[in-house]
Amino acid sequence: MADCGEAPVSLETILCTDELERRPRRAPDFERENHALVTLTQALSAAPEDILQTLADTILRVCGCGSAGVSLLSTDDGGKRFYWPAIAGSWKAHIRLTRTAERIELEVTDKGRGLSPETQEKLNAGSSVGVGFRGMQERLKLIGGALEVHSPGVGTSVLVVLPIRGENGRTAAARVAPG
Repeated sequence: MADCGEAPVSLETILCTDELERRPRRAPDFERENHALVTLTQALSAAPEDILQTLADTILRVCGCGSAGVSLLSTDDGGKRFYWPAIAGSWKAHIRLTRTAERIELEVTDKGRGLSPETQEKLNAGSSVGVGFRGMQERLKLIGGALEVHSPGVGTSVLVVLPIRGENGRTAAARVAPG
């Protein structure tokens, strides 16, 4: 893999103009487009810190597409990677946070292409190729927690279970019931 900082990438290598030209065109909907501009202007005035998410949500509505996002070039690493500060539609992750007397559960779910059964098995067994999931699993195990990955074919769900310590300082059981 080439280092991103070696040579600039030409704009032509990332544009997909030919693909866009082949797609069917829609008639303009000036009322919807005007409403979108008003929405964005109001959002920028009221909450400028949320403008990128508002933009992604607005694009989703105006274009009638399944997903939309804003991709930006990072600055903290010298511009070597893109990140998505705003995602809407089917790509947007769904987050669930619940608390019981014994534990806290954080579940992040997406609707992407999912993971192969082999990859899912490796991640859950703690024998993944990378260090990210394995490191999280090891840290969670130290406090009696757990990390599980479920990918039923479409989408992936990552569940983190954190035990809540009782008054005696002992960690409550954090075993996740099979679902």
